[in-house]
Order: sequence, then C-alpha cells, then structure tokens
Amino acid sequence: MDGQLRLRRRIILLAAAALVTTALLATVLALVIARNHQNAVPTAVAVQPADRVVPGLIARLPLVDQNGAATDLAQLHGKVVVFADFMTSCQEICPITTGALLLVEHDLVAAHLQNQVVVVEATIDPARDTPSRLRAYQHAFGVHWTLLTGTPANIARLWSWVGVYYERVKEANPPAINWQTGRPYTYDLTHSDAVVVLDRSGNERFIAAGNPNVGGTLPKALSRLLDRVGHENLVQPGYGSWTPADMITAVASVLGRSIPTSGG
Repeated sequence: MDGQLRLRRRIILLAAAALVTTALLATVLALVIARNHQNAVPTAVAVQPADRVVPGLIARLPLVDQNGAATDLAQLHGKVVVFADFMTSCQEICPITTGALLLVEHDLVAAHLQNQVVVVEATIDPARDTPSRLRAYQHAFGVHWTLLTGTPANIARLWSWVGVYYERVKEANPPAINWQTGRPYTYDLTHSDAVVVLDRSGNERFIAAGNPNVGGTLPKALSRLLDRVGHENLVQPGYGSWTPADMITAVASVLGRSIPTSGG
C-alpha cells in the first residue's frame, strides 16, 4: 500500500515538473518572439522589400507612351519610379489601383517630389490599349502620369520578368460596356497585380502584390468602371492589401527621407 502511495506521489511530482517546464519554455519563447518583433523593421504585409537588378534587356525593351513616343524604362533612370500594371478595360482591381496611385501622386506633389519620383502604369492589354486609348483614359479619369504600351511580345517580356500573370479569356455574358465607345467588350483578361518601386538606378526595391486599399472610396469616374466584384474589392480589399500611405513609406525608404502622407 505504501509503495502504491509513493508511486502516485512520484507521478504527481513528475506531472507538476512537466507543467512547470512547459510554462518556462513558453515564457522563454514568448520573450524571444517579443525581442525579435521589437528588432524587426515594420513593413506592410503587401509592400515587401526587394533587391533585384532589372536586366538591361528588360530596361531597354522598346515601349510607347500615351503620345505615341518611343521610350523604355531605362529613360526613367535617375528617378524613383512607382510602376504598376493595368489595363483600361479592367473592372475589378485596376481602377482601384489608379485611384490609389492618384493619392500617392497627391502626397508626392505636396512634398514637392514630383521631379524626383514618378508614377508609371503599363498595360497588359496592348491589343486594345493603343496610345490614343491611353490618352483617353488619362483625360477621362484624371491621370497625369505616363501610361505605356508596346508590342504584345515586349509587353509579355516585361511583365513576365516582374512576375505579373495575364491570360485572355471570354467576355462575360452579358458583356461589359466599353466606357469609351459604348459598345460591348469582346474579350477580357484575367491577371495578377503588382506595384513595384524602382530606385534611381532602375532596380526593384519594393513590391506590392496585394489589392490596393483606398478606404472604400474612389473618384466617381473610376468607381463607375467597377463591376460587382470590383465594388466588393473596393469595400473589402482583403488580407495583404496595401494603402497609398504604405507605398509612400516605401518610396521614402528608397529616398532616405520622410514623406508626410494625407492618410489611407
């Protein structure tokens, strides 16, 4: 009987020791995590540091701007570039991206940085996004920055290097209506999205792959472009979304200075 009692006591003591050891390990782990968190550089989930040299073949790919002038990314060397993919017929994410970039541009102008930092969007739909179409997009939606297009092959090489995927698919039924012509679209593109920040040497320093978050509001003209899914994305951009303030923070890091933001 005494042996059984001693055995029970031993089991109880061993269990108690195990609980104490587990609690100590959990405390140590929590302290380590807290210390690492304190030492970490805070970044937005969707705006991540990058360190990629843009190859010369990509930087010098022949492109065309909204005025029909030949250009390439290399001509932007010497400036910090906020560079995004888009297409003028998009109804889900691209209008929100344009709206977010309008807010980014606003803060850059307010900080008198418009000659040091430029915003650029390049199409993924060169078949429809001709220079005249890009100019019409600028005028219709208040865009002041450069819009780029090019041959399908050069556009494909550009976005393949960045990591943007796109594919031509059937247009919805009933089809969406072209904002410029009033006629139904005949096809659509499914695509991923990215906004990259290039430094003055043309190298990729930050990349945002999530949806833009503009706080649920857009200029009316851009909002009218959105379909049902687009309006859902506007209200609920989802995990990993980036804000204009996040993008300004990335640009400020590249410039090595602070930039006041207007919010968002």
